[in-house]
Amino acid sequence: MVCSSSWTARSARSAPTSRCPTTASRRRPSFLVWARSPPWRTLLRGYLPLLVAHQPVLDLRSTDYAAMWPVTGPLRRQVVPVRVLTARGRGRSEVRRALSYQAKVGKGRLVRALLEAGALTQGHDPSVTPGRLAHAVSDAAAELGYRPEVRRGAADQVRLDLVGRA
Repeated sequence: MVCSSSWTARSARSAPTSRCPTTASRRRPSFLVWARSPPWRTLLRGYLPLLVAHQPVLDLRSTDYAAMWPVTGPLRRQVVPVRVLTARGRGRSEVRRALSYQAKVGKGRLVRALLEAGALTQGHDPSVTPGRLAHAVSDAAAELGYRPEVRRGAADQVRLDLVGRA
C-alpha cells in the first residue's frame, strides 16, 4: 500500500489538504484535534491491520504520519520502520536529523533499488520475514552509500536507521 499526502481523505470533518498536521500541532492546537481525532484513529486501527495480515511491512512513513497509526501489539514484529537520517560531525559530536527532502529522496532511491533487485514481493510469500526484509534493505542502503544501523524496538521489532552524510 502506498500512502501519499497528495491524496487527501474526504470526511464530514474538514481537514487541511496535502499536509500531515501533527508537526504543526505544536504551534496550532486545532490541528491536534484533527490528527488525533477518534474517527481517524478508529478507521486506521481497524483497516490497516487487515491489509498487513501476516506479511512483513516496510514502514517508510515520517514520524508525523506514523503518529496517525502507531503499530501496536503483535503487528510490531511484522513492521520494519526505516528512518533516513543525515549526520553532521564525527564521533561524539555527530548530530543526526531526519531532513525532510533528503529523507524522501533516500526512501525513494531505496524503494527503487529494492524493486530493481526483486527484493519486494507481491502477495504473501512465507519465506520473507521481517529479518530478511531488514537485511535486504540494509544491503540496498549500503550500496546507495548509507550506513545501515539495525535497532531492536518494543516487542523485538526490527528497526533500521540509514545514516548518510550531509
